[in-house]
Amino acid sequence: MPPFTGIPYEPFRYRLYTPDELLRKSSTGLTTDQTIYCDFLSKGKFSPDIIEALCRRIHDDSIDDALEHLMRTVGRTNFVAFMGGSSGKLTDPFYKRTALAARLVALDGYFVVSGGGPGMMEAANLGAYFAKYPEPDLDAALNVLKRAPTYSDDGWVTTALEVKSQFPHGADSLGIPTWFYGSEPTDLFGTRIAKYFDNSIRDGGLIQIGKRRLWI
Repeated sequence: MPPFTGIPYEPFRYRLYTPDELLRKSSTGLTTDQTIYCDFLSKGKFSPDIIEALCRRIHDDSIDDALEHLMRTVGRTNFVAFMGGSSGKLTDPFYKRTALAARLVALDGYFVVSGGGPGMMEAANLGAYFAKYPEPDLDAALNVLKRAPTYSDDGWVTTALEVKSQFPHGADSLGIPTWFYGSEPTDLFGTRIAKYFDNSIRDGGLIQIGKRRLWI
């Protein structure tokens, strides 16, 4: 098929997203993530025209393929999905408990999966990220992140980047977010991002992939 034009994303992808890719800024000052979400809204969240609908379906099918490749690489029974809401604050004691649980799961050899958003989803990816570091380092990271305890606070992104700069090359984990909830940013601690347009595909995939699920 000929390439599609006039869209800010690649319908034919061969890889999952990374946090760096989604955070990359364009000449407009918006990140790639924000640009795609604005385009998603402007062309119809529920009823896009046929070309846009086709592009979104091809994109999500490509993400499916990339996710399938990751599952074959890691092993289908080695995923543990953390299911939790986006409204949890970093100051909530369950945020730390979730991070600690995810770290232990990752240390036990499992691949942590979350919904890829803020709140308890971020806590799961954060904990997995720190499986390569001793537990006191996770405490140090939480002290930095608490300066912006919710994703709507100024500094939510910069504090996460500060932590990743101080503690680089954390352990891998997967986030599965969606532009359907694009007003919520993608968390920065999942190293593989399977971001979808269609929320039903995203939700079904998250539940199906997590053969073991922890509800937070």
